[in-house]
Amino acid sequence: MRRRVFISCVVCTAFAWPLAALAQQPAQLPRVGYLVAGAPEIPVNRLLRATFVEGMREFGYVEGRDYVLEERYFGADARAQVPLGEELARLPVDVLFTSDANTGGRAAVAVLPTLPVVFPVNGDPVGNGLARSLARPGGNFTGLASFSVDLARKRLELTKELMPSARRVALLTNPTNALHARTASELARAARDLALDLRTFAASGPEELDAAFAAMQAWPAEVVALLDDPVFFNQYDAVGAAATRHNLALVSGFWRIPKEGLLFAYATNNNEAWRRAGGYVARILQGAKPGDLAIEQPTKFDFTIDLRTAKALGIAIPQSVLIRADEVIE
Repeated sequence: MRRRVFISCVVCTAFAWPLAALAQQPAQLPRVGYLVAGAPEIPVNRLLRATFVEGMREFGYVEGRDYVLEERYFGADARAQVPLGEELARLPVDVLFTSDANTGGRAAVAVLPTLPVVFPVNGDPVGNGLARSLARPGGNFTGLASFSVDLARKRLELTKELMPSARRVALLTNPTNALHARTASELARAARDLALDLRTFAASGPEELDAAFAAMQAWPAEVVALLDDPVFFNQYDAVGAAATRHNLALVSGFWRIPKEGLLFAYATNNNEAWRRAGGYVARILQGAKPGDLAIEQPTKFDFTIDLRTAKALGIAIPQSVLIRADEVIE
């Protein structure tokens, strides 16, 4: 009898041990896809990543404890984000955060139709077909709208204030960015109202910048207006250097990055946008549907003037404009 009891206990223990071990194993952490331009070592990318993580933390999500960040960087080639977006969808990730929802986000959703996608900036999410409306997006996509056309128009107005005598403005576009053609068309009308002659020049990567800037100089342009684009953002050193080599004033929407060649920048505060987008991702992990999360509009803008560039180009900035700047570099 004792032997039977002993054998029975051994058998019970043999079956119970694996079940207990499985019960003690931690649940798999949610995976958040993080798909952005450039490279992880770029200072601005390190800053924005930290800000995104901070936005997640504000909603109680700590990296490594509550979620895993699956990072992918597509460099300066916007086309490279398509296979990376598809790769993240196949892992799969639970939510995708991407700086370019129009391309990388759509590629991921094509592979995983239920995947929620959050963007920190988008020039026109409704016009781009990502959302039915800002208040109720209704699909996979949500985040923050930057309204690139309005910002680009504001930069033209500021250009006229900073350089009242300027007439010829070169608009640098990326032909792979679908929003740029529409933006250029809108800006042509704004330029006419400001008595500016606006011409469009294109570059889809760093290897095309010198030819584009040489053509601008030959025109000759007096100012180069840079449209918002992930490729330009992460190649800003090359863009600024090209502007300097060709003795052209550069106006853009990029901030907190090396400012060689920059005359002024006016844009949505990207740091704030990344932080708020981190909160969107956290809320989706908590169970919110992206289609129910209203797309927010920017509330904070940065206006930076670089007096070094102005001095090098012989541009006298009016005091009435200087006092409105958030940052003046001397």
